[in-house]
Amino acid sequence: MTPRDWMRFGLFIQRDGVWDGERLLPEGWVEYCRTPTPKAPAGMYGAHWWLNAGDPNKPEKRWMPSLPRDVFAARGYQGQSLTIFPSLDLVVLRLGLSSNGDRYWDLESFLKGVMDSLDEAAVKTAMEAEPASGGLAGVTMPGN
Repeated sequence: MTPRDWMRFGLFIQRDGVWDGERLLPEGWVEYCRTPTPKAPAGMYGAHWWLNAGDPNKPEKRWMPSLPRDVFAARGYQGQSLTIFPSLDLVVLRLGLSSNGDRYWDLESFLKGVMDSLDEAAVKTAMEAEPASGGLAGVTMPGN
């Protein structure tokens, strides 16, 4: 897949499985993917996606504590990642290679830098948002 294909896939997931106004995934599928599995430590894993939901009472225990709780990501070989920020209407793709994966690549710092370059009010709202059962209540996904 090309980087453009990956970004399209990220937008497709961010838009709840809707592309060009047509629903291609069953309604609720992305929400299901963003719901922590029962045995996932600290709510870190959903259906094939890494989650940042964590324990609302212990934000420091989240996968990436400096990022909003609604963030979720596909992670691949040697630090490659597709990260979705629903509350910021943002998809970030990283295709570079790290010889030892996450050991030398700090995904959280990179994403925090991207987030810090955005509108301060939008970031504040995203950081305060609370995920519902698996996603965010009240967040309108583009294309829906």
